[in-house]
Formats: sequence, C-alpha cells, structure tokens
Amino acid sequence: MTTDTIRVTLKAPDGQEVQLWAPVGKRLWDVIAGSGWYSRGSCGGQGTCGKCKVKVEGPVSALTASEHDQLMPDELRSSWRLACAARAEGDVTVYMDRALDAGPGKGKISLLQRMAPDSSYIRNINLLIPGQQPDYPRPLWDRLQSALPEGVRLAVSLDDLRELNALDRPNRPALELQGLLVGDELCRIGTRRQQQRLLGLALDVGSTSLLAVMADLESGEIVGINSRTNMQRVYGEDIISRISYGMEQPQGHTLLHQILVNQLNGMSAELLPLAGENAAVMKICAVGNPVMLHFLLGLPVNGFAAAPYNGIFSGALECKAADADLDADALAQLYIPPQLGGFVGADAAAGLLALPPGEEDKYMFIDIGTNGEIVLYHEGRYYAASAAAGPAFEGAGITCGMRAAAGAIDHWHMEEGRLVPAVIGGGPVKGICGSGLIELLALLLDEGLIDGHGIISESAAAYELAPEGTRGRCLVLVAAEDNAGMNITIDQEDIRNLQMSKSALRTAIELLLQDAKLRAEQLNRIYLAGVFGSCISSEAAVRIGLLPDVKRERIINIGNAAAVGALKLLLGDGEREAAANVRRDCTAVELANKRDFQQRFIENLDFPAAPAGKAAL
Repeated sequence: MTTDTIRVTLKAPDGQEVQLWAPVGKRLWDVIAGSGWYSRGSCGGQGTCGKCKVKVEGPVSALTASEHDQLMPDELRSSWRLACAARAEGDVTVYMDRALDAGPGKGKISLLQRMAPDSSYIRNINLLIPGQQPDYPRPLWDRLQSALPEGVRLAVSLDDLRELNALDRPNRPALELQGLLVGDELCRIGTRRQQQRLLGLALDVGSTSLLAVMADLESGEIVGINSRTNMQRVYGEDIISRISYGMEQPQGHTLLHQILVNQLNGMSAELLPLAGENAAVMKICAVGNPVMLHFLLGLPVNGFAAAPYNGIFSGALECKAADADLDADALAQLYIPPQLGGFVGADAAAGLLALPPGEEDKYMFIDIGTNGEIVLYHEGRYYAASAAAGPAFEGAGITCGMRAAAGAIDHWHMEEGRLVPAVIGGGPVKGICGSGLIELLALLLDEGLIDGHGIISESAAAYELAPEGTRGRCLVLVAAEDNAGMNITIDQEDIRNLQMSKSALRTAIELLLQDAKLRAEQLNRIYLAGVFGSCISSEAAVRIGLLPDVKRERIINIGNAAAVGALKLLLGDGEREAAANVRRDCTAVELANKRDFQQRFIENLDFPAAPAGKAAL
C-alpha cells in the first residue's frame, strides 16, 4: 500500500467487518458504494437528501454546511456524518447500522454480508481409526478407508501415509485424525492439532482495476478485500490495444499474463495474514471480460482481433489454480463462470447473480467501463452487448483526466456563477476522474458553456485559455495561481472523446431495447454496476444522454455486482447452475452488424436539450 492509501473498516451491526483501502480524501459514500454495500440515500451522493448517515471513528474532513443543516445536534455530537460529505483523511471505522437498507423494494447487495456457504466441495472432516490389533491385523489403508463416509475414496499422498505409519504402532489406541475432503476424495490426512482454515478467493479481473475478496469457505466470513489498478494499462489503456500488444510483440501475451498474475498474487498475499495462522487458499473464482480472462489463463488472444471475435473458450472453465500461475494450495481449483458472448464476459454473468431474483420482469444491467457491458432482461430472455466506450470516462485520453485517487476532482457544483470542484484528499488538484467528468459535462451544458453538439460556446470566454490550441478551445476550470501552479483544463478534443464514449454506451442501450421491442420508460430498473457506475450521478448521466431519461428512482447504483456474484459462485456450488442458465437464456447482440448502428451512433454524439424549466444561461 502506498503512503497515500488509508484503511477504511466498514462494520455491520452483527459485528462483522471488512477492511478496504482507499486514497486519502476519498468520500465515504464512494468507498461504501465501491464495496458493493448500498448506502441509504436517494440523491446519488449529491448531498441533498440527508439520508446516507453513518457513524464514523477516525480522522475525517470538517463538517460541511449541508451536514450542519441535515444532522441533528445529538447526531453531530455522536460523530454521525453524511457519507456523501465526509472524506477519510486517515484510517477510519464506519458503522453501517443505519445504512443497511437497500433501495426501494431491493434486497441487500453487499460484500459485507456473511454469505452462508452451500458448498460441500471442500471441507475439513474429523476421522477416528482403530489402532493395530495383534489378534486382528489390518493394513493402515484399509482402516482409513473404513472410517470414511460412504462414497468417499482415499487419494492421500505417500508422505501422509509415511507420517501416519510412523505413529501406527501395535496396541496403540485409536488415532484421531483430521482430513481434507475435496469432492468425493480424501486428499490429505494427518494429526494436525490446529485445523487448517480453508479460504476462497473471488477475483474481479477488470481491464482498469482488480479486486480480490478473501472468504472463509466453511463459515462464509469475509476475511478482507483488496484492490489495485491493473498495471497492464502500461501496455494499452483499452483491451484492443492490449490485444495488439499481445499479438505483435514477442511473448507479448505471456508478459501481460505475468503482469496480471503477479498483481493478483500480491493482493492475495496481503490478505492472507488477516486469516490467521495455518490458513490456505483452496478455491478461486475469477470473473472478467473475455480478453482479461484469456490473459489470466495465459492463453493467446488472437481470436479477439477480428470477426467473429471468438476466444479459445466461452463456457464455464475449471482448472488447477497453479496452472494459471496463481499462488494457492497445490489442490486449489480455479473456476471461471460462463461468458455471455462476444466481449460480454463472465463478470456480467456474475453481476446478474447479485441481483434479487424474480423481482423485476424488465430491467437493464449496465457496467460502465472501458469495455462497457449491457444486459437487458425481458420475459425470461437476456440480451447482451458490449460497447467499446474506450477509457475516456476513466480519465485516459483526457488532458487532465485521471483515475479516482488523491487529487482527483470527483464532483462539481456551482457557486456564485463559478464551477467549484470537490477534490479527493482536499489538496491541490491533479486532474478529473470519471464521475467528475460526467458532472462537468452536465454543468457545462446547463450553464450554456457548451452547446448540444458539444462545441464550446462564445459565452465560455471567462473560462477560455488563450490562444486557442491545436485541440480547439480550452477552458480553464481551476487556475494555476489557485492550484500550486497547475492549470486544470478541458478542451474541445477532450469533449469529443467523452462524446464518443457516451455515444457508444447509449447506442448499445438503444439497440438492445430495439431487439427486445421495449421502450426505455418500460424498464422497471436500470442497475449501474461497477465501482465507477456506483460513483456517478444518475441525474448527470441522464442530462448528458449517457442514460435514457427515466424516473430517477428507477436508476439504482449497486456497487461491484461482479465481485458479489463471484463471491456467491465461490461459496455456493448451486450458483454455477444459475450462471449456466443465464448463458442458456442469453442472446449475444453484435452491435456492429446492426444496419442503423452508425446512424444512431452519430445521432447520440449530440447532447439532449435542457429539460423544461432548466434553461441554460
């Protein structure tokens, strides 16, 4: 962990807790949302509803005016804060006992919640075998086999047999043994006094970020959560660039595989001490888009370079974790759930498992990222598509864009006619992250600083940097003299890049609705998944046309649903059938093959007109 990273402990009412790492100055609302937990509130973290109340211990930012207005005096004295206003400035503990409800009609969607395992695939068992009796000699192997549950066979190592044989003296009383059962095989046996703690690892392997959740396979307890930026980005911000690198450079795909597994192994190594002594990772479930899963397994990605964009595998896959170079017990298995087709991967299938079953008959699941994944559910069928949105909304390709870290602008508001940023960490501004870019576009539109075509208008003169550069007009959002000598700007080319990303996602949404013969207003829910999806303002996303104009209460930020689904698959063997059913009932839609794709994409580059009653200045 870097010195700019602090520990945030989220504690549930039953005493269960999980530890997360976040940049100094990160809003508690964003940390909670990124964990997969629903922080109560209806304004999308904008600070207007006053419902995301949490109790905080540890160093946090000063109370804001909205907190003074919306919190009772007793709450202020007892360290209650609004999660959308408070920023962590050091290691903090956040008590979740007043932020446990999910949204209207929703069940809990949380990595904090202990999941009751329903898997019997791997478990510890106790055995009692009789000692050698001179009047009734029986081989050690036979006595072991007779002590096993019905249907279980011995598959122990020769080393285990040698160890037991050294203890198995004539006239010795019965031996109390501990064994490890994997499927229908007893794979290990010994006289260990302390039973080994069996751990599982759920991995969300994203093109931009990586997340690891470690859990106890027998109790379901969450041991810890760790996240990192995917360092493959050095070789390409998007998956297309990485495919090219993997194919064109000698041993390119091998290098990208090694970078990935080295990071994942490092994340696991940081979590393992939290489980205590004598613990081992015995099972791994990994989800991600198809390209990232091929990199994880060290498989060539050539099939994704051209139509029909098929990889080496698309169904569920299971192999030894060691075969993928993942650090785990020698017996550990790696399971990857089925992909949904094209560039829609196992992360989308897993994310759907995190949704409350049977509650909505028409919904859309959207994971906004470099490779946007959209799944529409209607009348028992799933329609899935990927949108090559590119990394613009994650800060790449934007002059002052950056990921959500200390120094990033993640939100904006207007004050006395000027754009005022909220900065992670509260210090000098280094750039603008994705949620800040979306809100910035919405405010630029509302204030008339850009028009519906995304062109910076004449009325933006007060913000304009002169002379005009090769990237078109440039707006100074934070002046150098107010920011340690660094201008924070957005220019015409930045806005064009953001428009391209916005249009790719919006066009995918419209074409899926068209295939299902639905209108956007007929959707019961739009679920925004992923850490980024949980941080954006639904109001701003609708304003810029990223999302269709539906009732705001129908847009639900659900956090990292892919990680929650991976955790469910890790702890419950029955979830594998559910994932298989999603794949069976899913139609993969290739957007580029649609006759009206190009026309819709061009139309969606424009921003929608200002809503009634909200005229631009």
